[in-house]
Amino acid sequence: MMLIVRDLIQTVMMCKTRGRQPASLQVHGDIPTIMGYLEVIDMIEQRYLASAKTEVIPRLVSVEIDTAARRKRLFYEYL
Repeated sequence: MMLIVRDLIQTVMMCKTRGRQPASLQVHGDIPTIMGYLEVIDMIEQRYLASAKTEVIPRLVSVEIDTAARRKRLFYEYL
């Protein structure tokens, strides 16, 4: 397990801070990239769920989307 973690982390830098604050760590490598992607995926998921609640579900309930083909097309528009 540790070998996998070591492969994902290329460099760890310990940076000085002012005053008596603890030192800060900067991690360079694949882990920060993966963490960034996860944050972006979370934001996209939240936007999708919000739009589904405000647009798709009310339209389905109101029978505005009555055919299966129209439902499928609308579904793929939001992907």
